[in-house]
Amino acid sequence: MKLYHYTDLNGLKGIIENGSLWATNLYFLNDSQELLHGMECIRKAIPFITDSLPRDYVNYIVESMNKYDLRQSKNAYNISFCLEPELLSQWRGYASSQGVCLQFESDDLLQSLNFDDCEYVSNRVIYCEKGETIQAKEQIINFFNSLKQVENEEYRMLLEPLHAAKFASTVTPFFKNDRFMEEKEFRFVLYPIKGVHEINFRVGKNGLIPYIEIKAHQGDKYRGRMPIEKVIIGPSSNSEFMQNGIRMLLDQYRYRNTEVELSQTPYRG
Repeated sequence: MKLYHYTDLNGLKGIIENGSLWATNLYFLNDSQELLHGMECIRKAIPFITDSLPRDYVNYIVESMNKYDLRQSKNAYNISFCLEPELLSQWRGYASSQGVCLQFESDDLLQSLNFDDCEYVSNRVIYCEKGETIQAKEQIINFFNSLKQVENEEYRMLLEPLHAAKFASTVTPFFKNDRFMEEKEFRFVLYPIKGVHEINFRVGKNGLIPYIEIKAHQGDKYRGRMPIEKVIIGPSSNSEFMQNGIRMLLDQYRYRNTEVELSQTPYRG
């Protein structure tokens, strides 16, 4: 599966020079209701799943959500990707800052990133109205149905409470208000081990924004480099100038197999 990461030239420069991606704390993203939206959807769906799941599972969900409220939710970080290139809405967002779109193969990207100091989960974002219960119910049932694949019943019974304890952190962050549907987002959600992973801060237009840096592995295959297949340069009046500079940057850091091409979107900005 192809994933696309939109950023500006400063972002591209940092990714290439540092061999890393930034994961931003979910509470500080552009959706002011991040996480709260998912929590509300799941809580409202709980009364409608009692006929579909054992009572123990329902209790696990309630307990998991309560713990997530108090502790884990404030420790969730996100790396955002898009499922499509050449999205006009994304190019508009970066029109004044020289936007680019980086193309990855999802399996290569996951293998390249060093998640040693954090837990992570990845999935498509689920867009729904505030308080939506149908989609939340489906996700809850799918989550617990995955346990049915464990054939050994005794082992499955041991796994149930461990699996359920991760319910909130695995499902909640992927619900988002349907007003953001045009983003077509796929996200990596990370939970860094407290006291182990360094929390950094950058200045945003509304204040300080916490983030963590996830670097590429230093092994033989990646050698500290991100597996970028292609850089698409957004609509620009000086696209040839940008293309030459990006090519030199990539060659300098040995990204010689990374393609560089111009956007085909006819947008003046």
